[in-house]
Amino acid sequence: MARCKVYLIPSPIGNHFTDFSFAGLHAIEKLKHLFVEAEDSFLGRMRARGLITPSHQVYVLDDAEACADRAAALAESCVSFGLLASSGVPCFVDPGHQVVARLLDHHLHQVEFVPVGMSSALDAALAMTGQDIQRFVFGGHSPECYTLNATVLGTGLPLIYFVRGPGIRALLGELAAHGAAVDRVLLFKDIRKKSRFTVTLLHDASPPDGLVEDTDADYVMVILPAALRP
Repeated sequence: MARCKVYLIPSPIGNHFTDFSFAGLHAIEKLKHLFVEAEDSFLGRMRARGLITPSHQVYVLDDAEACADRAAALAESCVSFGLLASSGVPCFVDPGHQVVARLLDHHLHQVEFVPVGMSSALDAALAMTGQDIQRFVFGGHSPECYTLNATVLGTGLPLIYFVRGPGIRALLGELAAHGAAVDRVLLFKDIRKKSRFTVTLLHDASPPDGLVEDTDADYVMVILPAALRP
């Protein structure tokens, strides 16, 4: 089944366009549909430099719900599009997270998330959570350097870990043993590699059916507490 590609494109901080990644510029050039964080000076500079042209269909996320509807329609039509931040990582403390949330909830098997030009797997995962993440707990590599205890769970913040395939069930088991109220768990497989778009969505902390516990597969696990659900 063909999937609609959803490009998550970070932008340089400040007026430093030479810091734009080649991958990000290439994605912008080849896409027709772009969702941008705001109608702001960054967008004006992009147009002035000819990076965003009249051939682009640009949707401003000041009406995030309408943009989520538009993104859903594009996904259903298998038309690729991009989300472009005004500064830094898209969907990370900007309205684009609402578009990603709609896709995760209703179109997960129709889309292929493609984070481009990200500085780390952590940045890429944050952009794909579908949450307005302003604070989070990063537990590092599991089980080598993470702490999962009542204090961490009691923060009510998203928990993020790097984990190898065989460690997923153990980490989920510990989460269940603590009786944590979890809205969903997201597993992003090999997002630094070619298969970076692979996303598994669990609506609780239960081990996923049919998960291939590949010893060479790296994941970013994002645990979203039930308290985050509006």
